[in-house]
Amino acid sequence: MSSKIVHHMEGLHGRQNDFVAFSSLSSVVEKAPPIVWIAPQASIAAACELLKAHHFLSLPIYDEGKRRILGLVDILDVCAYLCWGTMHFFSENTEAQSDRELKAKMSEVAIVEVLNAKPQHGRASLVVKRHLEPVCSLLDQMAQGLHRALVRVWPETEEEEDEGSQRLEYYRMAAQIDVVRFLVDHRRNLNYHPIPSSGPALDMVGPAAAAASTPSSQSTTQSAVRTLIYSVEEGRTALEAFRTLALPGVHAIGIIGVGSTGQGRLLYNLSASDLRGITPDTVHLLREPVEVYLERLRESDPTSRPRNLVTCTPDATLIEVMELVLRSRVHRVWVTDQQQRPLGLITLTDILSKFASFDYARAQAAATKTIVPLSLSSPH
Repeated sequence: MSSKIVHHMEGLHGRQNDFVAFSSLSSVVEKAPPIVWIAPQASIAAACELLKAHHFLSLPIYDEGKRRILGLVDILDVCAYLCWGTMHFFSENTEAQSDRELKAKMSEVAIVEVLNAKPQHGRASLVVKRHLEPVCSLLDQMAQGLHRALVRVWPETEEEEDEGSQRLEYYRMAAQIDVVRFLVDHRRNLNYHPIPSSGPALDMVGPAAAAASTPSSQSTTQSAVRTLIYSVEEGRTALEAFRTLALPGVHAIGIIGVGSTGQGRLLYNLSASDLRGITPDTVHLLREPVEVYLERLRESDPTSRPRNLVTCTPDATLIEVMELVLRSRVHRVWVTDQQQRPLGLITLTDILSKFASFDYARAQAAATKTIVPLSLSSPH
């Protein structure tokens, strides 16, 4: 990579763009729909059905009687609760016992229990911003890994705030993808040209980890590692893959081909969204190989996107990747070579880190020089 491009990319940090600094969050959520919420005592199954129906990844848990937002629960939280809460699933128990166990969890356990069991990792479970706060205030937090926040778009009275009342009609949800869309929509208003037309995609990522449970043997020739990358070979059970997905720092699992399907070829992307369509009646599919699980799940939902796998070449530019995630409605893009083998993974956090006031991704990578291999240790 040329020194000119390096200087250009690093120049995005430490010099906050005026437009981002002075634009308010109201412009990010102006077209956002009203909040869809779920009651604390609703079941996990009800939450999964609601997430699937609206194509959401997260829901506020709202106590209507007390008019209080208890927190945000997302499908990854559900993934961790279900897949790590059954440590002997499909091993020591019989299939019938295993099915009953997960069916009971989905049908009988209240969604608020998932929120209570959610590990915080030092972060607030619910971030609330005011609509007049600058875009950069939320962008900086998202560049550090925050996925979504509530934005209060209607000023509440001091009396309501004192009483601790929260009326959901006063709020809108702002997700990482919304901030990416804002940046792309307003790129002509941004000074210092913060969306470069050059600079390869691999400048944002580190090398992909090897398949199965061995760490990558590739050495990074780019800047620092951005996102921890995990992959599993086809044939592993969906439950095993989801358990890995529930580990802190894992954003997606690449399903890698073996044998006749193409040694090392990226076949599927597994993300938390692939769990939101699961029901008590289909939970047995977690016992299937992960590639079979994905195909069966998408057969039951014709509206789902095939494979949900979006890739780019190593020389794709930042603006091309941003337009790709918006066009494909995905939260990550895999960087692959000509043989469709994974080289890296670009997440929305990686993208937004390019526009933050500080390069949080580079700072984090400095403390994480190696890629973490697959582990079956509990995330809790």
